[in-house]
Order: sequence, then structure tokens, then C-alpha cells
Amino acid sequence: LWRAAGVAVILTGLRRFRRDVLPGLSESRTGVLFAVAAVLALPAANNGQVNLFIAGSALHGLAAVAGKRWWAAAGWLAGCGWLKVYPFAVGLLACLIAPRQLAPRLVVAAGVGFAVPFACQGPGYVWAEYREFAGVLRTDDRTDPSAQQRAVLD
Repeated sequence: LWRAAGVAVILTGLRRFRRDVLPGLSESRTGVLFAVAAVLALPAANNGQVNLFIAGSALHGLAAVAGKRWWAAAGWLAGCGWLKVYPFAVGLLACLIAPRQLAPRLVVAAGVGFAVPFACQGPGYVWAEYREFAGVLRTDDRTDPSAQQRAVLD
């Protein structure tokens, strides 16, 4: 079910992106687009990685930006950041296109995503996890290759 859902999100996102962002794309080029996407998506689908959900959410979000569906765009783009932090940059870049329309909605959608754990678990536990994550971010130094090697050996 997980793999099928990931494939569904990426394929529907790609279809919507093609329809809303690339409306003049010919049938043959659309076929090439889907074929290339399938080749790139197959390893992630085979491994059951979350990358299909991230890429599909980004495609859905950018298509919603093109269609000026601001709340949908904010939800999809914030979803990228909920799954992994770095894809949230796609949403921030999309805010450059329409800062007044998208940025406040993206902040609200991201806030909802960070608040959801409080509904699923005790607040003390969630705060402890967030504090631990912040501590990891403060001490994570990827600029020193020898530190990375030491971390792997530890």
C-alpha cells in the first residue's frame, strides 16, 4: 500500500504539473516526460522510500501555484517540509512568485504540520523530541570531513 500510494502521488503530481505548468506540451513529449519520471521513480518505489511523496507533493504544490490555488499550494508544499526539512525550500522558492498570497498560507500550513504531533502524543514527549532535534541541529557540523569520519566510527 505504501509503495502504491507513493507511485500514485508522484504520477498524479506529474500529471497535474504537466496540465497546469506545461499546457502546450505535445503528446510525444508528455510520453517522454512520464517515461523519464518512471525510470527515476522506480528505485524509490522499489525501496519504499518517502522520496516519491516528497517529489509528488512538490509537483502538486507547484501546479497549484500555477493555478493560483493558494491554500492547496501551501498544503502540498508544507507537506514536503513535514516529510523532510530540506524540501521545504521548494515552498520558500514558490513564495518568491507570489509572496503575499502564498507566504502567510505556507506559514499556517507548516505550523499545522508541526502541531499535529501534539494531537497524537503527550505534549511533554513532543517538546522533548523537538528539543532533542534542535540540539542535533546545533551540534551537527558537516564542514569537517574528519569529524564525519569519527562520527561514522563511533
